Amino acid sequence: MNKKNIFKESLDLQIAAKNIGLDWLEIEGIIDKMKEETKEVDDAIKQQDSLAIKEELGDLTFTLLCLMRHLNCEPEEIIELANIKFKKRYKQVLGLLQEEGKSHASPEEMEKLWKKIKKPVVLKISSPDLQHKTDIGGVILNLDNEAEIKEGFDKLIDIGKTNSNKNNIEGIIVSEMVSNGVETVLGIVNDPVFGPTIMFGLGGVFVEVLKDVSFRVAPFDEKEASSMIDEIRGRAILNGVRGADPVDVKALAGTLSQLSFFAVENAENLSSVDLNPLIVLPHGVKIADALIITK
Repeated sequence: MNKKNIFKESLDLQIAAKNIGLDWLEIEGIIDKMKEETKEVDDAIKQQDSLAIKEELGDLTFTLLCLMRHLNCEPEEIIELANIKFKKRYKQVLGLLQEEGKSHASPEEMEKLWKKIKKPVVLKISSPDLQHKTDIGGVILNLDNEAEIKEGFDKLIDIGKTNSNKNNIEGIIVSEMVSNGVETVLGIVNDPVFGPTIMFGLGGVFVEVLKDVSFRVAPFDEKEASSMIDEIRGRAILNGVRGADPVDVKALAGTLSQLSFFAVENAENLSSVDLNPLIVLPHGVKIADALIITK
């Protein structure tokens, strides 16, 4: 008998039992039963009783099938989704191992790799009507499972419909949740007197409240960019405070310089550019969000 028929037989038995009143009325009761069966599996393993292990695993699986039935979930579909999810993560782990020139990892190394591929994500609404997404709750951070992502997606679509022309909602952007860095703001403004000008500051309260920013007329090299960084009052934060790691100021200076040349080369087409935030990491930088306004 194949697995699909075994599942069907179990579900048919459960439905027959339900018809005579032998069934749970509430899902909570099934959850409690699963906890009970899980403990019994654990006890059988500790006793090294192979027959009891099989029996208790069978009871646990039967109870799990009952939960699927109550939730209107097909067992085959659930297993298929789990296989797809695991296959994706397996390929990601394998790719990371190959990058390191390895074919196998120790338990400690595998734990680190597993955490790396399970990084949470950020959802952002995408619409030309919504230039400042955070002001309307159009950004949701730190989502680390499928249920949260689905809920976040629906929430952002509702926000978009409320705050913009629904026909202009381009979709939802999914991006990596970046941590262990310092948020900064980089911008391009086409000044009527000086031409393309670059702005730099630390993110959050430093820009919004303290106006702790510096400016340079574009273009300029990395040395001038470093001077620009050193001018802000919050400069020490980039060196690491309260146990935080210092971040890659050289990469930040390089990004500022590159942005200045980009500003000059595209001055005829650009009105402004806002990289907010650009996160400076211990090694390198990442642009978490950007707004480009053309003429």
